[in-house]
Amino acid sequence: MKILFRLLGLTALLIAAEASFAQVNEFREPWKEPTRAIVLDPYQANAVDWDRLSTDSRVVAIIHQATKGSHRDTEYARRKGEAKRRGYKWGSYHLGLPGDPVAQADFYLSTAKPEEDEVMALDIEGLNPRKDMSLGDARRFILRVKEKTGRYPLLYANDDVAREVSRSYGRDEVFSKTLLWYARFRKNIPDFPKGTWDTYKLWQFSSEINCDEDNQSACLYRAPGTAHDMDVDVYNGSIDKLRRDWPFSGAALGGGGDTASGVSTRAEAYFVFNDGKDDFVFKLTDQARIQEARDILSGKEKSKKHVMGLIVPRREDYNRAWHYHLDPTSVSFFQNAVEVCDSTVRFVEDHLAEVGGSFLPGNRWCPWSSKLVREIPRPQGTGRRSVRRRHP
Repeated sequence: MKILFRLLGLTALLIAAEASFAQVNEFREPWKEPTRAIVLDPYQANAVDWDRLSTDSRVVAIIHQATKGSHRDTEYARRKGEAKRRGYKWGSYHLGLPGDPVAQADFYLSTAKPEEDEVMALDIEGLNPRKDMSLGDARRFILRVKEKTGRYPLLYANDDVAREVSRSYGRDEVFSKTLLWYARFRKNIPDFPKGTWDTYKLWQFSSEINCDEDNQSACLYRAPGTAHDMDVDVYNGSIDKLRRDWPFSGAALGGGGDTASGVSTRAEAYFVFNDGKDDFVFKLTDQARIQEARDILSGKEKSKKHVMGLIVPRREDYNRAWHYHLDPTSVSFFQNAVEVCDSTVRFVEDHLAEVGGSFLPGNRWCPWSSKLVREIPRPQGTGRRSVRRRHP
């Protein structure tokens, strides 16, 4: 028996040591582990010799620039075909610039034409309002991509941008749904900016910033068939795990599966709130949030009764009385909220084209007069159930 306990104790120590080792290596030169996957993210000016690149078995994915502001990458389409023909996982990104974020999102999607097995990403290079897309506009870009595709894009951010997102937005219902593509060109990260994210999905650790053509020994990783200016990323996991996870189901909300935090979203329930005049049906897909709604209705939860979430300007069959619905992954309940996001159901309907601008910035809606009133059965069939407007 003593031997058994000793063996169990030794096993526990080994598991703890392995977990500790994995945690340390997550932020300390993880690319030195031969099982870690490598991802390249070129744009049109980066040279790629595909035959030479194929000799590096760790490079399993490409995320190529598709668009920058209102400009197309001239190599995107050709390289997409070549990379997929050779078996690489494929993804695309948009480099965000000042200007209409919705128009940029639409341009990106029409150019990249992302398929269901392809990663999508938004690149925010800095915090200069004259050169970079603002974080507020980045939020609108992300929402537009989510609206059009049902998925959240990755967010590419350097340390300054990631810190500002965490400082200004925290566990915001939009940014926290994205996965972080973190850019920091050093061997280790002693002070990861936790807040919106607890870790990274990809870490861009090498580029011309720290890989000098005249000093090749300074380069942290050189993929064969590429020059010193190639952006190189390490995936936070093994090669096999990347192949299984791509295009990262954590960023694919709305179609069932897992959230960015790994929580299942396969649960589904429908509820109604009333703002004193009109009913509004919304859908929940998170089990914890569903239980919270039921606790409110049963009287177990007494402090929160109002409903808030992000407006998606598209009619859903379960809420056909209105030309918009709430993103199921964004819904929460509150006791008090700021006035800037307050409005009635009917006023939103009548001013839907203005949502996301000065009216309900970021599409966030928190009707003060809302009250959760009931749960309804799952609608049977397309368009068979809708809650009618109640006129005064």
